[in-house]
Amino acid sequence: MLLTLSRWLRKAAAVAGRRLKDYQGRTLDRAFVFPWRGRILLLGLSPQSHLRPVGVPQKRLTYWVQALCWEQAEAPDFPRNGRQPERPPASKVCHVIITHLDAARNGRMVAEWKRLDPEALILLAHGGSREDFESLPQGVDAFYVEDPALRTRDHAREKQEYLGVIKAAATYLRDFPDISHIHLLEYDVVPMVSGLGQKLVACLITEDADLCGSGMYDLTGTVHPHLLSQADDQAIGAFLRNLSCREDKGRVLTMLGCTSIWTRACFESIARLEPPGRIYLEIASPTLAHHLGWRVRPLPEAQNRSLTFYGDLGDQADALANQGAWMIHPSKKRW
Repeated sequence: MLLTLSRWLRKAAAVAGRRLKDYQGRTLDRAFVFPWRGRILLLGLSPQSHLRPVGVPQKRLTYWVQALCWEQAEAPDFPRNGRQPERPPASKVCHVIITHLDAARNGRMVAEWKRLDPEALILLAHGGSREDFESLPQGVDAFYVEDPALRTRDHAREKQEYLGVIKAAATYLRDFPDISHIHLLEYDVVPMVSGLGQKLVACLITEDADLCGSGMYDLTGTVHPHLLSQADDQAIGAFLRNLSCREDKGRVLTMLGCTSIWTRACFESIARLEPPGRIYLEIASPTLAHHLGWRVRPLPEAQNRSLTFYGDLGDQADALANQGAWMIHPSKKRW
């Protein structure tokens, strides 16, 4: 009921809410704006907004009135701290697929991934029932994830995280020293092209990055709810400050959790961490990697259009593929 009301509120705000404008007067979003007990409440702001309040420069000095406007957060673009990592002469990708599907559906999914990317290792991170995991076809590489942080219902409020998956995958891959890159993804990401792993590695090389993901923003200073919720956790804040090798030790980055490509060194460095509590998965991976000194960058904008958290793109698969999409998300009925 609460979710339905919030959706109606966002729809109403998108039509009748106050325009939130940038310094040039462009409307970035709409929301209902109310002063309340010395604070300003924004009701109905879109979760796709990553807005940061900023002061408007004054042409004439005035002490009695100041103005605020808004700016849209941008993708992080910070150099790597420390020495340049060694690039392997050849790359082999492991697709780590987070799944809770039954054995039959997982079998179809693995078969399709192997068909489209036969040179890659397909590895299932199974977070479903133990029975479904033990019923997987022979020859399927997989490990079982016990971590309760993976099994949440209200994912953002319960701070679902993938750190347990990353730790288990890093342990499993000790027997695969030839793996140079890890593609971490959810089961409802559907590949649309062959050789996806090498295309993703090429993105890392082009961006000179150690982690690339979709929906990548620097949330620092914004009013995004994920940032504001995480900011209330003082233990995690202290952990990041002690961990960080960056000048701004409070910086928070975000990306969608559905798909991300990593260098192995970056992936394994995250796996060694022991935070004092949960960090929501959309914040955890890019923020932790950044503060460890790795370079974090977005996937090409052309690919971000086929990766979303709204609706289901299964019926648009062919059209998106014709537009150049490498993969689509979500497509929950594909397998």
